[in-house]
Amino acid sequence: LGAADSDPVATHGDIGASLNMASLLGSDVSPSDSFRAVNAFGQAVVTPLDAAREANSARQAEADVVSRRMARLARAARREGPLSLYVHLPFCEERCLFCGCNVVVTKKREVAERYLGFLFREIDTVARLLGRGRRVTQLHWGGGTPTYLSPEQMRRLFGALRDRFALDKDAEIAIEVDPRVTAPEHLETLAALGFNRLSAGVQDFC
Repeated sequence: LGAADSDPVATHGDIGASLNMASLLGSDVSPSDSFRAVNAFGQAVVTPLDAAREANSARQAEADVVSRRMARLARAARREGPLSLYVHLPFCEERCLFCGCNVVVTKKREVAERYLGFLFREIDTVARLLGRGRRVTQLHWGGGTPTYLSPEQMRRLFGALRDRFALDKDAEIAIEVDPRVTAPEHLETLAALGFNRLSAGVQDFC
């Protein structure tokens, strides 16, 4: 979830709920592992100690990012203007050739439910830091393919946002869709929730 003051020149504040994909190794690394081995083909082999160091470095980098985002949120909390909210839903059934977005390509739709669990916790965190009931004049769902979610999941996500923020009656509520995976039930749900802007990409092979 990203949150920013509606003023376009305002500092953007957000916090990311992310999963550390690095392998986490224990401390049982022997002294013989404290070098980078080379196999018969002269290729470097990552030892357990190397992997542990890389994992520690990744965790520290992630902690630094979260710390900076928390600081931005704290600054945004001191401002009284309306907010713009961005919700990133990274899932796609397949990657488009032109896509440069941060996406997760999978047909295993159960992973979206796990992601939503983290996202709901993140929404709670952001609402708590910014102040519950802050006025929102722009809400955008991007991806990925937000309509990868089921209509029921979309209703739950929208409800979580509506319960914690005050959506302006004239708010722009937008979503990105892929027509290939957007069913009539999705469109009916979006209309019922109050979405008033829809974006669809077109790929030109010429």
